[in-house]
Order: sequence, then C-alpha cells, then structure tokens
Amino acid sequence: MGKVRVRTETGKLYLDFTYLGVRCREQTTLQDSIENRRNVSRLLKKIEAQITIDQFDYRSVFPGSKNIEKVEIECRRVAQGSTGLLNEIPVFSELAEQWFFQMEICWRQSHKRNIRRMLDQVLIPYFGKMCVAEVTRKNILFFRAELSKLQLRCGKLCSQKSLQKI
Repeated sequence: MGKVRVRTETGKLYLDFTYLGVRCREQTTLQDSIENRRNVSRLLKKIEAQITIDQFDYRSVFPGSKNIEKVEIECRRVAQGSTGLLNEIPVFSELAEQWFFQMEICWRQSHKRNIRRMLDQVLIPYFGKMCVAEVTRKNILFFRAELSKLQLRCGKLCSQKSLQKI
C-alpha cells in the first residue's frame, strides 16, 4: 500500500509505492496542502487499482520518470519467469496432495479426516487446476469472500473460525 509523502526540503508531495517488488517514489510539482493531498491520494488509489488488476503502465503514468528503466527491467524479468517456469510449477491439487501425504503421519486421525474433507470439498474444487504461482493474495481474498457467503450443510453461514481454518 502506497503513501503520499512530503519532501522536507521542497515541501512538495510525492508518491511512494511498490510495483513488481520495486519501490517507486515519484515526485509531483504540487505543494503540500489538503486539496493537493486529496488529489494525489486519488491518483495513488487509481494506480494501486490498476496494479491490482494488472493494467498499470508505468511509462504512460510517469513519462519522464527515472524509474522507468528499472521497472521495465523488472517487468521483463517477471514475464520471462512466468513463461519459462509455469510448466515446471505444479498445480494446486498436486501440491496439496504431496503436502497431505507428507504431513499425515504427524496428525491424529480426526485431524487427518478434517483436513482431507477441507481439501476435497472446498480447496481443491476451487484452486485445484490453478498453477501454484497463480494463487495470489487477490485470489485468496476473493475465495474467502465467496466462501463466507456459501451456505453450509447445516444451513448457516460459514463462521469466521471456519474461514480461518480453511
């Protein structure tokens, strides 16, 4: 989550945020005031929304930035990693099965049954065919929101405790 900050030497606002793991600080020409902070905060929220949906174009938002080269290098690295390694990264269901097989010797029978049920009824149907690299925080939060709305067998909504266990 980015922040709007003030340069102490100039009194001008700047944006401080992270994009593709790179810390980006972009200077504005605006002096520190309530109105200007509000405007820059709106811009920052827009940037963060675009980053979340993978629609952010650094060059178009900050055309004269010194960070463009650094960010573009990181973009290429991420793109190469996602195309070159996806074939080697397992899908969620495979990794879940490996994990369960390795961990089941440490668990009591009742815990083993609960985890197996959770995997078979909830997690694998939703994430099963996804590549592990594609399981992001955004996907997990969306999954939790959907899960909290689902009716359980007994007819009541999923409790917070159950959500946390899953």
